[in-house]
Amino acid sequence: MLDMECTETRLRRERDTLEKVCEELEERRMLQMAEMWREEKYEEINWFVDDLEKCLEMAKEVGGVELMRTKLQDERRMEKTARLKAETKERTLKKFLLSQKDVVYTEPLEIQAGRSVTVFYRPSNTVLNGKPEVWFRGSFNRWTHRLGPLPPQKMEAADDGSSHVKTSAKVPLDAYMMDFVFSEKEDGGVFDNRYGLDYHLPVVGGIAKEPPLHIVHIAVEMAPIAKVTVRLKPV
Repeated sequence: MLDMECTETRLRRERDTLEKVCEELEERRMLQMAEMWREEKYEEINWFVDDLEKCLEMAKEVGGVELMRTKLQDERRMEKTARLKAETKERTLKKFLLSQKDVVYTEPLEIQAGRSVTVFYRPSNTVLNGKPEVWFRGSFNRWTHRLGPLPPQKMEAADDGSSHVKTSAKVPLDAYMMDFVFSEKEDGGVFDNRYGLDYHLPVVGGIAKEPPLHIVHIAVEMAPIAKVTVRLKPV
């Protein structure tokens, strides 16, 4: 009688183990296999033992339950890392855009492809301080957009009573960067081109991605002082 109880307890424990293995397999897209095992009728000891061995053997073939659990945890960790990187990038971009607000900013702050954007500019903090007119000159994708540069636009006073001037432009769907400079006249004159670097603001939601930059030229001068010049070129 005691032996039968021990056997029954062992079988129940083995059956519970099988159920746990099947649940793990279900979570890893092996529903059909787990369902097949669960539908078996364990009315005889031999059937139960055979199916238990098959189940455990199959678990070994797919790398084991622990290995599958580790893989799932790694995937979740990678997803979390990617999400944190995206959130950090978004916060950094927002801080950068806000840091320029005393000279230039846009509404909306995040420029969207396919939509209009308004550019606000404060000439009193630049080389155009005191100029009677301010003109906006812009383009997209680091001045390489297929439609070419935008026509010069005369900027008008902002409605908020500040010393900013403003103008609006439509952003193409294939834009990934907005580029612009400011001048005192329609045909040129004094420029504010950010000391030769121009103003560049990223565009989000576009159908085109910015190509990586590659170093194409390095010049080194050793006298009278060390100087290194690096030129970058899009792919």
